[in-house]
Amino acid sequence: MTAVSSPAAAVFTTAFLSGVSSITSILIIYLDIYGTRIRTPWARITLFPAIWATAWQLVARFSPVGHLMTWTPTQGIDAYVWMRPYFGPWGVNWIVGSLAVIVTDVVGTWFIGTDSVSAVTDTMGQAVPDADLLGLHDSPEYVVVEQYTVRRGGGHILSLTTIVLALGIPSYFFKPTPLPTHPESSTALVAGCMLPPPPRQGDPSSTFDRFLSETKHHVSDAKVDILLWPEGAVRFDNADDRLKKLEMVQNVTGGSFVGVTFEEPAPEDVPGHRPGTRRNGMALVGPHGVVFEYYKRNLVPFVESFPLSSSDEIPTIYEVEIPITKSGKTTRAIPITASICLDFASPRVLDALPSRPALVLAPARTWHRDVSLAMWEQARARAEEIGSRVLFCDGGEDGVSGFAGHGMREVYQVGPGSWTRAIGIEHPLRTSKTPYAEGGDWTMACLVFAMLGVGWFGEIAVAQLVSKYGKLLVGDRGGLRQVLAIVQGKFHSITGRHQQGRRPEGEQQPLLA
Repeated sequence: MTAVSSPAAAVFTTAFLSGVSSITSILIIYLDIYGTRIRTPWARITLFPAIWATAWQLVARFSPVGHLMTWTPTQGIDAYVWMRPYFGPWGVNWIVGSLAVIVTDVVGTWFIGTDSVSAVTDTMGQAVPDADLLGLHDSPEYVVVEQYTVRRGGGHILSLTTIVLALGIPSYFFKPTPLPTHPESSTALVAGCMLPPPPRQGDPSSTFDRFLSETKHHVSDAKVDILLWPEGAVRFDNADDRLKKLEMVQNVTGGSFVGVTFEEPAPEDVPGHRPGTRRNGMALVGPHGVVFEYYKRNLVPFVESFPLSSSDEIPTIYEVEIPITKSGKTTRAIPITASICLDFASPRVLDALPSRPALVLAPARTWHRDVSLAMWEQARARAEEIGSRVLFCDGGEDGVSGFAGHGMREVYQVGPGSWTRAIGIEHPLRTSKTPYAEGGDWTMACLVFAMLGVGWFGEIAVAQLVSKYGKLLVGDRGGLRQVLAIVQGKFHSITGRHQQGRRPEGEQQPLLA
């Protein structure tokens, strides 16, 4: 209600976005209902998880608020968190869809019960598909071989349940935990968030002065490697104002690096920037000046989309030299990158990085604690997908801050108050990209539909083998022959091909043939 200029616009926007996500879920269900024409049980039960995962990934990619508009869970999935570096949100959504299928089958069987099916053959012993639907039980030309009861796809549901449960087993053996800060096994990185308290009444100091004073205090108080300011901490009026203030930050850094976040006039010579707008960015300032810059790519609809211009530049990686001895002569390179607030809701915001970063700087500024917690979860999910960790720094009134990823999940602080913390970075450092970051969405889409297709064609192939070679194995033994007739009838009902029984010459073939 307070994020946009009027309450009416807030209600309309929320209702519209919620309506789109609800309609999307209903369309997915109706598409699955249309898929009931698929008769192979395995393809039938794996269709919904494939559609569910694909649809929500498409919504997240084209939505202005990314995953905030989807039903992809970020909490309560501890047993499947290990899947994120390998399958990303595709794996989580596939698990959700599979659980929906399993619960639906159990509840449906409980309320509706099982199906009674008649195995019917003609007088020549040929199986007749869909005899129950056609009402041929009393016809003299057809014989009821056996009346039996089946639970359609029961064995396949059990197999799917086994797969879902098995995918939760690795979480009992591979639990990510924070690394120690011992220099032999890891690199100790001291980083934190600058959140000065609100100014007192009558305080003439500017916002920039308060952030600069807070930064100077923490740099001189202890050894600090990286300090991050929250989103939009300062405002630059022009290029000269920017240069002057960044030089003042450079003079107080010592041997540290400071992530200065700001708003500034958007340069008119950059394509896509509207005249008179501003842009939201971050500059990493070190002892030798600005070494890294990043500009926000995803703007909050209505709140930021009108006064600000977004950037289309992909993030890069900068290696920060961290001293590991008191003299500072021995250092280790720590690759870092950055994204700003709503960027983390995009499913592939960090997919263009050439390698795996050790740390992602994540400045933010939200207007409500629930929004801050939602963005915290999104930042943690993106960090786990690329095998990294984030330093989340929210400058909102009730914003949360802390480290997330690599076993770190707890919010370190809520509200204002600057802090620093030492974390461990693995040594030697892994720079190879995770399977999900390397493969991308196309690989995951092929994987979820491959599980559907392999089972589909596999069952058809087995049915064809039984139909073709069944008589050679059975001979004249009636019991097994009747079973094969039932299986053959099932196969013909799947493929839609009906074999014709031979009739005496001159006799008219029945309509079923």
